[in-house]
Amino acid sequence: MEYGLSLGSNLGDRLTMLKSATKQISLISGVETVYPSPVYETAPVGVREEYEHLAYLNAVLIVTATTTPDAMSAAIHAIEDAMGRIRTEDRFAPRPIDID
Repeated sequence: MEYGLSLGSNLGDRLTMLKSATKQISLISGVETVYPSPVYETAPVGVREEYEHLAYLNAVLIVTATTTPDAMSAAIHAIEDAMGRIRTEDRFAPRPIDID
């Protein structure tokens, strides 16, 4: 199965966070990276005023995997949690890593 993953970071050492997430995704059993995009910077959209200065670094990662979508989602959430992602009611709150 092929997955397109969107990676973003707007807290801490953003580039290191993207590289670390990419590495950790590649270590998921049965996952093989097909295409890593270049990294690009974007302004935050829809965030509260106090977060407007926190630009995102973003990348896309295309992978193939032998895992089910549910198992892949669980593995991605575990990576986010291990990297310090805290989920709040504010879905646009700053975060060290976001993987969709």
